[in-house]
Amino acid sequence: MATEVNLKKLRRKLRDFNLLKKQALQLYEENEKLKLENQLLKYRLGGEF
Repeated sequence: MATEVNLKKLRRKLRDFNLLKKQALQLYEENEKLKLENQLLKYRLGGEF
């Protein structure tokens, strides 16, 4: 019984962790995209800032 409860808690934590990991990856990718866009805009403005 206690093992089943622990297993359910672990599964929930693993699911939550995997969702957070997915969100972190999406945020990282969005950040990299924005960095590239920022570099392009700086280049178009004629220099580094």
